[in-house]
Amino acid sequence: MVTSVISTLLYIRVLLLAPSIVSLAQDFEDVLAQTLKYPREARENKIEEVVYVSLDIDQIGELRSYEILQSPNPVLRKEVVRSFDLIQKSWKKQFLGDRRLNQKYLVILEFNLGADYSTVHTLFKKANEAISAKDNEQALKLIDQCIALNPYNEDYFLTRSSLYRQLGNVEASQTDILRARKIKNELLSHMVISGVTL
Repeated sequence: MVTSVISTLLYIRVLLLAPSIVSLAQDFEDVLAQTLKYPREARENKIEEVVYVSLDIDQIGELRSYEILQSPNPVLRKEVVRSFDLIQKSWKKQFLGDRRLNQKYLVILEFNLGADYSTVHTLFKKANEAISAKDNEQALKLIDQCIALNPYNEDYFLTRSSLYRQLGNVEASQTDILRARKIKNELLSHMVISGVTL
């Protein structure tokens, strides 16, 4: 899974972009880089969060609507709404590339203030350490916690699928493979918005 990273340094001066500027972007991640910022209030209060946004694309490739799937911190929610309001006004079918039309896509936005910031990232690291130590039962418990915190990560389901297979639960393994494929097919972008000034 390829994840893009935006540094605060790149857009700290971007307070509000006109739709005409957004329309110059060549792909969806360019649009996000142009419109989205890490709010100062969130950085000063050390607010970190993952925001999930669902995009509803119609049969001709227009952005019909968007929905924030979880209720994040109000400061970050306001920023995401501001950004996606601009994106919706200047949406182009080309942002989808060769993806299918008339379906919903997922955008994952990770607001973080450092490289090792997130509980779920720490849990996933520990799960991989348990796998290396051949402690599959412990690894499975940790991966279950990862999925509870972030149910939209393809890698978590693939890792759990492998663990299930090694533990002899073939049905559960296949179910997780299908869920990972569904996430992959629906994921439009996974971006990290870093509050660290480079």
